[in-house]
Amino acid sequence: MRRRTFTVVGAVLCWMAATAVASPSAGQRTTVASARVKGGKVAYVQKAHERWRDGRIISIETEFVDPAGQTIARRSVHFGDTPLVPTETYEDLRTGYRTESRSLAGGAVEIKARKAKDEYTDRKVLRCKYQAVNAAGVVEAIRTHWAKLIAGGRIDISLIVPQRLDWYHFRLRKTATGRRSGKATTTFVLEPDNGLLRAIAGQLYFEFDDETGGLARYRGQVDVHDEDGDPLQIDIAWSGAMPGAKPVVAAPPAGTSAGTPAEPKAP
Repeated sequence: MRRRTFTVVGAVLCWMAATAVASPSAGQRTTVASARVKGGKVAYVQKAHERWRDGRIISIETEFVDPAGQTIARRSVHFGDTPLVPTETYEDLRTGYRTESRSLAGGAVEIKARKAKDEYTDRKVLRCKYQAVNAAGVVEAIRTHWAKLIAGGRIDISLIVPQRLDWYHFRLRKTATGRRSGKATTTFVLEPDNGLLRAIAGQLYFEFDDETGGLARYRGQVDVHDEDGDPLQIDIAWSGAMPGAKPVVAAPPAGTSAGTPAEPKAP
């Protein structure tokens, strides 16, 4: 019997699980990565097509493919003037489960959720107590508050959770510094402020490369579910090109000139 458990932070990293850049260009690139569960087994492969403009990512279209080669879910993210709450849609193709979130004028957030195919879609408009952040906006929230977090400060956010038709008080803070592949890194945690909810939902860990600001590793819950309907706990690590780094601009044709893009740095 399928069941959908209390997934507060499930969607946060699905859209980001990307690795080495394939055929980068000035405007778009495709990234691919494997999400592993405890024991090292690959749960799914994630293929993300990114579009960039003027050094900013503007959209990500992602497919989640199981080990048998079947596309099991899709996610669409479109960044506008509110990067902490981009327009985001996730759909599980196996069950028809679907969630949406987007920012509205005046700081409000619209959310929609459907539990299964052919079921009614619930809708709600939220006005949050803290800075609103949806799943696809978490990394941007870390970047926006980088200096304060590095200094040991805490950031309180209202994490948008469409499947619960609500927001929850979460907090961001730095947990550790270290090294990965010879490079300095800093790890941040996103967790519910409420201790009981924290015990149920768990914590999400984001390890960033200090030099490039790219995501080096993620550990935690995602919105992709197992056969029993429970959210997966995954571990993804990157080397070389990492999510968050700007795409490399293709070399100009012979006889033309172009400026050299600056290397991306942590905020």
